[in-house]
Amino acid sequence: AESVYRGVDVRLGTLSKAVGALGGFVACSATLAQVLVNCSRTLIYSTALPLPVVAAAEASLALGAGEEGRRLRAHLWRLVRTVIERLRPEYRPTGPENTPYAHAS
Repeated sequence: AESVYRGVDVRLGTLSKAVGALGGFVACSATLAQVLVNCSRTLIYSTALPLPVVAAAEASLALGAGEEGRRLRAHLWRLVRTVIERLRPEYRPTGPENTPYAHAS
């Protein structure tokens, strides 16, 4: 999957569901960041995140990157596999094994 990202100049992400905060981010070159800051100034400064939300997102990312995060993800995947095993066959995921999404055919 990493090879897919080699040709990508911009990555967008959210801080809502996975991180438990709100807002989003753009990961890009310094040059593109300057263009965004200069062309999107009204959006950037009118939608700035409150400091407690930034702190919560930072703490969540730190937790996820550490040993406790690895332990929690392993536990989550055990739960996902248990649910998938108990689903009727027609509701089991049909895509890659590394996704927790299940849907009706």
